[in-house]
Amino acid sequence: MTAKQLEQLRDANVRVTIPVKSTNGKVLTVPVAALSAGSDGGSRVEVLRDGKVELVPVTVGLSADGFAQVSPSGDASLADGDQVVVGR
Repeated sequence: MTAKQLEQLRDANVRVTIPVKSTNGKVLTVPVAALSAGSDGGSRVEVLRDGKVELVPVTVGLSADGFAQVSPSGDASLADGDQVVVGR
């Protein structure tokens, strides 16, 4: 960018997205809106199982286009096809 362009952006709110990594194949993803923070500061998703909502702790990986890569933390269970709760 030129100095003039930088000056035009001074004090502006901008969003910059720079893809720097990619997954190496298929991964488990959820909508970013399905993620929430637990009291321990970790991430979690709510999963609907047998008519009840279960909190599942997850580790969040890469995110893009409104979805985030997740893997269940510890002995938690989360699999392809599980129904996650969004916007509750």
